Amino acid sequence: MPHALWIALAADDVRQWVGRWNLRRDHAPRGNHVLPRKPGEPGVGRPVMVSAAPSVVFHDQRSKRTLVKGPNRERDVANQGEGPAPDGIAPDPSQASRLLRQFGVRPSKRLGQSFLIDASALEKVINAASLNREDTVLEVGAGLGALTRRLAREVRRVISVEYDRRLVPILRRVLEDCPQVTLLQGDIMHLDLDAVLAGGSYRVVANIPYNLTSALFRRLLVSSNPPERVVFMVQKEVGERVVSLPGEMSLLALSVQIYGCPSIRAQIPARAFYPQPKVDSVILRVDVHSKLRVEPELVGLVFALAKAGFGQRRKTLRNSLASGFRMRPERIRKWLDEAELPGMVRAQELGLDDWARLATIVHQAGVMAGEGTEQL
Repeated sequence: MPHALWIALAADDVRQWVGRWNLRRDHAPRGNHVLPRKPGEPGVGRPVMVSAAPSVVFHDQRSKRTLVKGPNRERDVANQGEGPAPDGIAPDPSQASRLLRQFGVRPSKRLGQSFLIDASALEKVINAASLNREDTVLEVGAGLGALTRRLAREVRRVISVEYDRRLVPILRRVLEDCPQVTLLQGDIMHLDLDAVLAGGSYRVVANIPYNLTSALFRRLLVSSNPPERVVFMVQKEVGERVVSLPGEMSLLALSVQIYGCPSIRAQIPARAFYPQPKVDSVILRVDVHSKLRVEPELVGLVFALAKAGFGQRRKTLRNSLASGFRMRPERIRKWLDEAELPGMVRAQELGLDDWARLATIVHQAGVMAGEGTEQL
């Protein structure tokens, strides 16, 4: 084989190896303080509650060990060779770019990171949350701590969860004078809410990655201890889908509206974030119902029907349900008649009460929700 071809192949191998290393390095464990996991400790990938100021504890998924980063270990998880950031870092949300440069951190496209840098947008989030001094707030995605600090001025306790461990040194510096903030480094999807919140009431306020919206709604709303209120900054299109009315309903809208009353409280332009996303955002508030709008025993069946109906939006509900449930269209038509729904109606034209009424008829007919039906 010609030498030039060997060299090209070798160079390509090196590029692939470097790419894999960079991908793993973002969340690879660093530092010398490593403690073996003991029996009974939280499982791999589960966050551990700690105070924000003295240290941050997390469980590494790859090494299956518990790693402790104290205040003198900032260099372990910051960019190696940079050393601790200089003193006097201003926690002003407009300083996102400066903070990231000082700690040698680049926003991750893979994690969908866009940090809020507009002070007026921050105030709109606080106003939408309608907080009082005795509240406990769960913040998902602490980012650089701008929203975290603002929340700490309003409530008794803030529990802030951040997935990206590279941001932990920044957060320790920004939050060092906020004793009411508890910082957890880990994945919100693995967080034991009952243990962290001790069964108490709480509200959720967060600027979340757009691709996490549906999964996070499901994680919070169907938990054994749901929040009283959820305030998210989400993609404008997603927010409009959640608050849609019959005629433009979606599976996401139906899922959220079973558990709460959604409303859009403000619009946030893309320029309010760094890095700037390609689309504008809205502040979406969901006031969670103390009682579901659908009987608990019918919830699974409502989602099974809706999943089949929205799975083929262009078809009439009769045909989409016949296909999804593998039943004759005549039987489906009978259900629709008993539920007082038009025979040519489509899924997006039904409201929550229509779905509940249809689920009641189907339940009385002896049909149960099949396995694998999932909300949101």
